[in-house]
Amino acid sequence: MDKLTFGERIDWDYKHHVSPNTYQLYLHSLMPISFLSNAFELTNDVSYLEKAIEIVKNWARFERTDNENKFIWYDHTSAYRTHNLIYLYLCLGDNISLYPELNELIIKHAEFLYSDKYYRKNNHGIMMDRALIQSGVVFNYQKSDNWINKGLFRLKDNFYHSYSSRGIHLENSPEYHLVVQNLFISIEDFLLKYNLSLGSEIVDKFEQIEDYYSYILKPDGFLPLIGDSSRKK
Repeated sequence: MDKLTFGERIDWDYKHHVSPNTYQLYLHSLMPISFLSNAFELTNDVSYLEKAIEIVKNWARFERTDNENKFIWYDHTSAYRTHNLIYLYLCLGDNISLYPELNELIIKHAEFLYSDKYYRKNNHGIMMDRALIQSGVVFNYQKSDNWINKGLFRLKDNFYHSYSSRGIHLENSPEYHLVVQNLFISIEDFLLKYNLSLGSEIVDKFEQIEDYYSYILKPDGFLPLIGDSSRKK
């Protein structure tokens, strides 16, 4: 992806000449604040957090005044943005006074993720549930348990909707089999840290899902270029 330079004002409606949707996706996911949070963890320099807050506030002002941009409250961007906001919140720690409104912003995101109105039983839905559960385990909030339980319930339902009884992902793009497999494995790893789980019925399917590659891979070890698949070893 190209490096983009914005001046004093970020153009949240920026349209790239080749892949406008991809750039809008990562822009509204607020990926830059993730890198700034990385930098703070490495250096303990609060200026990185201050810059991240500046970007979040800039986005929040845009969100309040724009009703046209579909990527503001889109399932994929909202899930990723929630991850990044939680990361910033954890990095702030005792410095939360720099941006106390961040709590309310994350709760607003959790309520969006919680709503079935915006939920679809696909990989984007899995991302939404992952972010919703993360919100629940990070915040000691009155609705935290509801967020966790709703996320777990939908994840399990989504799993059985996404895979056949033989452990084959049904979106018919071999790379999606890989992407969704990695999502569920990483989610289970995360859940175990908080004494939660997707349950043995689902976890026991992971080996069957892995076996699918012995059927679908080409002789050179790459996935076939079917559907949305890219050249993956």
